[in-house]
Amino acid sequence: MDGYETVTEAAASVRAAFKARGWTSRQVSVRADSYSMGSALRITIKDGTLPLHEVKAIAEEKESI
Repeated sequence: MDGYETVTEAAASVRAAFKARGWTSRQVSVRADSYSMGSALRITIKDGTLPLHEVKAIAEEKESI
């Protein structure tokens, strides 16, 4: 492969990073969306006690334009 990561693989990687921190899908969810002109990861924080800066740092590792 050429180093390209699919949106599904990126979502799995983000989920694994959240799980490594001890966060469950009840606290934060990750969805992978694909459409004709691209794709997106949708991250929803369900537990307001999670540190936003940590969630954002994990999510931004997969950000590309």
